Amino acid sequence: MSREQRLQLVPALVVATGIVASTAVVVFSGGSSEWLGIAGLLLLALAIVQADALRARLQGRPARPSIGASLVGCSFAVAGMILMPISADDMATLVPVFAMASWMVLFPSTRDGQCGTRTQAP
Repeated sequence: MSREQRLQLVPALVVATGIVASTAVVVFSGGSSEWLGIAGLLLLALAIVQADALRARLQGRPARPSIGASLVGCSFAVAGMILMPISADDMATLVPVFAMASWMVLFPSTRDGQCGTRTQAP
């Protein structure tokens, strides 16, 4: 495995670390502290946005997150603020589900990173 191929794995490792850390924060809060649960989802949102910015940097583009990653990160943060006061115990099961939804943003379906656009072969 070349150095370049190993570098391409770093954004996925950032998201995986964010998933484990945010799930651990929410589980260890145990529903006793709403703020720790919200902090766990904010950690997940930060990991998603950071991994997307890193992926863009590795592809030679400016190091900023895409609109999709920003929207997913913000929606996780808002969902945490809405759901945590209602059912803090259930958030430990929802964090991995939210995290799996974030993988769509990191791996777009086309090579140029634009979802939904198709180029025809010459």
